[in-house]
Amino acid sequence: MFPANGKLRFELLGVLRASRDGVHFNIGPPQQRVVLGVLLMHAGRPLSREQIIEAVWGSAAPSYAVNLVQKYVSGIRRSLEPDRSGPAGPSLLTWTDAGYLLSTRSASLDLAEFDSGVERAAAARATGDLETAARAIRGALSLWRGPFCDGLTNPFLAAHRELLAERRISLLEDRIEIDLAFGAGSEVVAELRALVAAHPLRERLRGSLMIALYRSERQAEALAEFHEAHRYLRDELGIAPGTRLHHLYQQILSSDADLVASSVPRTPLPRYPRVPGGDTKWID
Repeated sequence: MFPANGKLRFELLGVLRASRDGVHFNIGPPQQRVVLGVLLMHAGRPLSREQIIEAVWGSAAPSYAVNLVQKYVSGIRRSLEPDRSGPAGPSLLTWTDAGYLLSTRSASLDLAEFDSGVERAAAARATGDLETAARAIRGALSLWRGPFCDGLTNPFLAAHRELLAERRISLLEDRIEIDLAFGAGSEVVAELRALVAAHPLRERLRGSLMIALYRSERQAEALAEFHEAHRYLRDELGIAPGTRLHHLYQQILSSDADLVASSVPRTPLPRYPRVPGGDTKWID
């Protein structure tokens, strides 16, 4: 049995899992894990049975969905507090007049830590402190073990999976641009090639790859990346690369000395929605 005062941790950035004092434990079958994921995404806020049913099943909810919710909530309680028997003080998962309430005040949540890292990075970059921003970004990215709630097929979680995947790749773009600001070149070419192959429509990645190639004395390859971006965007979307990529192309053609030094404007990071806990907030 786990000690009652053991440190509880939830991890959503990858396969959903929970641990106490660093030891992972079983949190039940897939549908129960989906219910836990939904509750964690609303940690600190009550959810009615109807809201849980809508999030878990949507329009495909079975007629006995209320019974299933009660069953899964009971299973979650047993997983999180195996030593609990009868009323013994506040529970992590309680029923209130407004619905089920999962408290994570005494637990840690990787998604909340990710949000905090993004906040620290944004604040540091806004003041031009790129070293602190880079550390915060790397710390936030290190929390990812795979796609959000990997393996759980559910429209609610899938929507957040897409949102968080976008946040992660945007943060990767920020990290690479800061690396370039510190003079990186050949060190990031392989990573950028893989990212561009996976996300061929992202012009920020294309631009960073062009800069990295140019700094590696591979000017022809850098120019070829622009032409590849132009072809791909034309064929897929019927558009041309944006102004920034065109300007970078001209800089490479003219061997602009600025490309050898810092290439990143010291501007705040993009605004991202906070997902877990409380109402949606925006990070400036």
